[in-house]
This record gives sequence, C-alpha cells and structure tokens, in this order.
Amino acid sequence: MNDRVPRALRGQSARWERLIRLCIAALLPAGCLLPEVSEVPSADGLAPSNGSANTPPQVTAPEGVAPQPSDAPSPSNSDSALGPMDAGRGSAAQEQPNHDRFICDGTHLLQCGPGISTCQPIEVCTSGLLCDASMGRCRQALCAPGTGVCEGNVLRKCNLDGTEYEREDRESRHCNALEARCDTCEPFSSICDGQRSRRVCRADGVTYDVETCTGASPYCYDGRCVVCAKDNDCPAATCRTPFCSAGACFLEGEPDGTPCVSSTGQAGTCLNGVVCQ
Repeated sequence: MNDRVPRALRGQSARWERLIRLCIAALLPAGCLLPEVSEVPSADGLAPSNGSANTPPQVTAPEGVAPQPSDAPSPSNSDSALGPMDAGRGSAAQEQPNHDRFICDGTHLLQCGPGISTCQPIEVCTSGLLCDASMGRCRQALCAPGTGVCEGNVLRKCNLDGTEYEREDRESRHCNALEARCDTCEPFSSICDGQRSRRVCRADGVTYDVETCTGASPYCYDGRCVVCAKDNDCPAATCRTPFCSAGACFLEGEPDGTPCVSSTGQAGTCLNGVVCQ
C-alpha cells in the first residue's frame, strides 16, 4: 500500500501546480513569464517538506509583482468570470439614451424630451420658411410646397419638403402652372365640335360645355362661331367676287371691262372693280 501513496501525492501536487500557474497567468501582464515552483512535493516522500499534504506548494512571485493574498476571489466567481468590462455591461445596456428630438406640427417646431407629452414649441416658421425636424430649425424653402412651373408642356411641381421641383409623370398639351396641374383643356378655350357647334372648356380645365352656332354666325371655325365656312356662304355683289377667309366674308373687285349687270338690270362693264356701267 505504501507504493501507492507517492503516486497519489504526485497527482495532487501536479494539480496544485497547474492551478497556481493558471492563477498567476491571469494576474500577470501580457508577455510576462510564469514563475517556477520553488518547492514541489517529493516524489519519494509521503508529504511535502512544508508539512500537510493539503497545503498548496509555495511559489515565488517574479520581481516587481506583489504576492497575491490567499483569499483572492476564485476564478469561478461570477464577477471574475464576466470581467470588469462585462460586469457593468448589463446595467449600461438597460439605460436608454435620453436625447432631445424635434417634431413639426405644421409651421410649429417642437422640442421633445423623453416622451411625446413633454414636447414644447420653440419656434414658429414664418412665411418662406419650412419646419425641418431633422435639422431642428426653420430653414429657407427653395419653393412653396405644391406650387408648379411649366417647362413647355411639362409640369414640375414643388415637393412637400420645398427642396426641389419634381417632374410630374403625365405630360399634357395644357400645362397649368397656376394650379400646378396638367389640364385636359385650357380654361375658357374652345374647339369646333362639327361644322355648326363648338366645345368650350370650363374653368376647371377638365370638362367642356357644348354650344351651337346660330344666327348671323352659324358656322364654327377654329373654335369660333363665324359667318362662313366656304366662299359660297358669302353673299354676291356687283363687280366683286365674294370669298370666305378664316370664317369672314370678303369681296374682291373684278377687272375693268368685265361684263356685269347693274342693279337696274342693265348690261354693262365693270369699272374700278366697283361700278357696273
């Protein structure tokens, strides 16, 4: 039985040595060498030279490193396992930052604390200025939101932020910058709807009213009610030839000597394109 005791002691001594070296390695700065064990239990004896088999062997600390007390916290302790940085991480993660933020209520800029109920108005954005919550101030607008400009028949409309004009997807023959829209027709304009009626665009720029051409102007030409649509619609005159142009009747004098019939029924010739004699 005596031959088994030294082997047991050697195994226990090796475990103590590994534990001590691990503890010292955790305390030393990076790059430092571990100390050598100054006293190791004898492989041939029944007990270490310092007495009890349960007493850990003594180590010599390297120069410049203070010896650590024997009651130092165990590596198994929860705080030591987490480390100084990890130990405080839990409480710091639970603390939410409490930064002020800004919101816009129409033209009013409000500064808010932790909750929406703490928002307080700090500035009113006057005409020409826009409330900008992201910047926390009133700023100059490039354009008034919702207004428009026409580039030919293309409408560009100011965005809600007032930062730029954006092109509208729809292109129309009637760009309405005043109303910032593309109209179906130009308000109060008209087009012919057949030969004797026309369509008049309403003020909304979308719908039409249909009107019939009557009286002295029974024909429609270029959206207008006119007296003629062709030469035969114009009345004849002595020594003058009628013709219709742009919905109006005109008379062109005949050359001198052109045969004619006077208003009294007598045959004659035209003079100066006016008189039949």
